[in-house]
Amino acid sequence: PVALIASYLYLYMNFSGYCDMAIGTAGLVGIGVEENFAHPFLARNLQEFWNNWHITLSTYMRDMVFSPLVKALSRRLGPRAMPHVIAFSIFAVFALMGAWHGLALNFLIYGSLHGIGVVECHYYTLYLKKRLGKTGYAAYQDNQWLRWAGIVVTFLYAAGTLFFFSNSIPQIRDMMLVLK
Repeated sequence: PVALIASYLYLYMNFSGYCDMAIGTAGLVGIGVEENFAHPFLARNLQEFWNNWHITLSTYMRDMVFSPLVKALSRRLGPRAMPHVIAFSIFAVFALMGAWHGLALNFLIYGSLHGIGVVECHYYTLYLKKRLGKTGYAAYQDNQWLRWAGIVVTFLYAAGTLFFFSNSIPQIRDMMLVLK
């Protein structure tokens, strides 16, 4: 567990640092570049996490894949299917984001795990809004205990999935054999 968390923090600091250097260098020559990270470790769920982690990739995939796919499928399937159209489109985007990192099974697993997590968030949010109503859902969102529990679970899930991101399938197999 310590190694997973440490590698997660290392990845963030490394990637965020490179992005900050690019933003600063671009700023020196008068080019404005937006931030690529916005406190992802304070996300209470995976949906918030991906709105704050690798923002440029998330925004690109939302604009180029998610929105057109939702629009096309909703026209074809109708408004009643919209929750499922959104869920399918979310999963498709994350599977593609996994493949974007590399066309290997470990990256597809990584993307799929995040897709499943964000789809779960989508359905859970719909459930809460229906069950609790507008006022109850607002109270749920304001509950600090739930917020911090969500932050911890999201952090651990994101860190845990990096196991697949950081290791090839043969490496994963070898590690599992050692643990056997």
